[in-house]
Parts: sequence; structure tokens; C-alpha cells
Amino acid sequence: MGRMPKPATAGIRRGDAIGSECPPESHIAMLFALRLAIVALCPVLLGNVVRAQTPPAAPAPEAAKPELPKADQVATLSELKLDLNGDGVMDKATLVAAENEPATLQIALGRRSGEAVTFEAPVIKPDLVFNGSLAGQRASMEAGRGGSLRVLSLNEGVGRYKWTQTLTIAFRKDRFVVAGLTYATWDTIDLDNRENNYSCDVNFLTGRALRNGKPHAGRVKPVTLVDFDPEQLPKACQ
Repeated sequence: MGRMPKPATAGIRRGDAIGSECPPESHIAMLFALRLAIVALCPVLLGNVVRAQTPPAAPAPEAAKPELPKADQVATLSELKLDLNGDGVMDKATLVAAENEPATLQIALGRRSGEAVTFEAPVIKPDLVFNGSLAGQRASMEAGRGGSLRVLSLNEGVGRYKWTQTLTIAFRKDRFVVAGLTYATWDTIDLDNRENNYSCDVNFLTGRALRNGKPHAGRVKPVTLVDFDPEQLPKACQ
């Protein structure tokens, strides 16, 4: 069996030139350095490609802001012009409500400037009285005695128990106060039940109250319009 042929480089000493098949050591060193540079750049290039293909993170959502009722969703129940502070200039009271929501009272004092009358920023009392969507449940306003304003609310339309309420608003010592409250409720089935059939009349200016026409023990503290809590009736009305 013949011997295997020697490789083409057999017998070639280190440093001998072999033409184009074997570059000199200087070329090999350059190629090796270039290879090292490419290997070093690969992670950087791949990282740039990944970052370029990755979509930017979505911004964090903002906290939801409370939505106020739109103007076209609020109905004007009643509007009056009357002199509430006794300066001879007409002031404006407006009662508004969104659908199936309590009524909000707005009162703006009038100011005369030459021949023109302008209105100050209104005093606003949200959710002052009940307002329903059915007949016999609509809140309203009317002018009271002595330059006062009366806000009327009721339920005479549905249910066994009916009621009416009147709040009297007055201007005292440069602020609006609740001057009076009258309330009456009755049971349409059992009119003899005194617990469900009664009335009250409260004067917050004098501190006195009546229940079923008779004086009620205890005094009532004065209260401003903005501080009035419609959910907490005086004891004479409970």
C-alpha cells in the first residue's frame, strides 16, 4: 500500500513564502485583529438591533379626573331675581339639577356700576334639596317675606308616605344663612299614626322650634347656607 501524499505545506519552514495560499505573518496578525474587533462589536450591534425593534414603553396612565356634569345635562328648575341684601339692586338665585340628582342652589349678588348691573361670583350650595323626575317631586323657589328666598321640595307623587319641605334663605351679616325650615309628612294609609304624621317649624334665627304646633324643647343653633346639612334635620323634625 503506497504512502499517503504529504500536505502541501510539508517541509515548509516557518517564515517561508508560499505564494497566495499562505499570507505572511503580518497579514495573519491583521486578520486575527480584525476578527477580534468583529467579535467585540457583535454584542453592541445586536443590542442596537434589539433596541431598535423593541417598541418604546407606553407612558403610565394619568389618574382619572372626576367628571363634572356637562352644561347640557343640567336643567334649570327655577330662577328668580330679587333683592336679598337690601341694597336696592336685584340679585339672582338659580336652582339647577342633573337628572335624578338633588338640586343645587346658586345665589349671585348684583352690583350696580353706573347704569349697568353685574353679578358677583355665586355662592353655591350643592345637593341642597331633593328633586325627583316625576310629577309632585320637582323642587322650586319663590320670594319670601323681608327679602328672603324660599326653596321648596316635596314628594306628593308616589309612595305611601308624602312630605313637603320649605327652606328659607336670608342674608345676614354679609353672608347667607338658613333662617327657617318647615316640614310636614303624612301616611296616606294610616293618618292616625302620630309617628308618621307630624309637622315642624324651625326658626334658626331665634333658636326656637315647634312640633305639631307646640313648642319643642331645646334650642336650635344658627347655621350658614354653606354649612347646612340637609341630611341632618333638627330634632323637632325627626
